[in-house]
Amino acid sequence: MPNGMIVVVKCLQLDENSFKMLQTGAVILATPTRNAMKTIQRILELRLQKFATSVERDQEILLEKGLRRKLLAVQLRKGEKEVLLQTLERVKTWLKDEESENRPSKKPRHA
Repeated sequence: MPNGMIVVVKCLQLDENSFKMLQTGAVILATPTRNAMKTIQRILELRLQKFATSVERDQEILLEKGLRRKLLAVQLRKGEKEVLLQTLERVKTWLKDEESENRPSKKPRHA
């Protein structure tokens, strides 16, 4: 996950007092948090919903013969979707791993 993306999301989530601390030289760490990752996940999902076609449909279009401009546009669109989907998968994996680390252990306690 790009550190810059995490920092931007964390900045957007700051309350007023925390934001004022930035003006005094406080630093926002690029360490992912559950809240930041859930926000990034939602942004990626919303962005993917804006496309009229799926990656699979783009691939079908690329296999058809057509105008060069159309093919270039589809290649660009398909590439953008693939980046969004890969990033979304990384976010989901991080959230799943983080959730399992914070889940209470079901191992029996010995008295």
